Amino acid sequence: MALPHDLIEVKGNQDMKSMNRQTINMSSTRRRPEEGDICIIGGNHVGHNIANRLATRGTSITHIDPIPPSDPPPDLTVHEVVSLDATALVDADLSEKTTVLVVQPKDRTNLLMAQLARTQYDVSRIIARVNDPRRVVAFDDIGIETVDASAALGRVISERL
Repeated sequence: MALPHDLIEVKGNQDMKSMNRQTINMSSTRRRPEEGDICIIGGNHVGHNIANRLATRGTSITHIDPIPPSDPPPDLTVHEVVSLDATALVDADLSEKTTVLVVQPKDRTNLLMAQLARTQYDVSRIIARVNDPRRVVAFDDIGIETVDASAALGRVISERL
């Protein structure tokens, strides 16, 4: 089930001067990324859904995933990888991206990929899916914006009742 864009709860560390980066909190300011500057890491069906939605808007997307989509849209560049680790990011040239979305179903993998994007590729904006709300603080501590998947899904389901 796809989540409506305005129902996704985004949290982020607003003071990142010590890291020489600026984070824009999506809940207060939405911006359309420049074409070709988004990379989606993982996510299986969630990652495919996000990639397709963004590609439909005309955004050029790079998607890194162990399970590639069967019929990707034309603006979607897919990098099929054996596993999501440091070597999986090399071919995607993350240093050219301004936004990276990390949407794997495992919080540990998302934290590792977010840290690599930040420290190795100097990506200015990283948004990570967090599946266990207790782990949001780990992402916040390193200045990574988060989407609390439990809160977003809970909100959508309860609004249907």
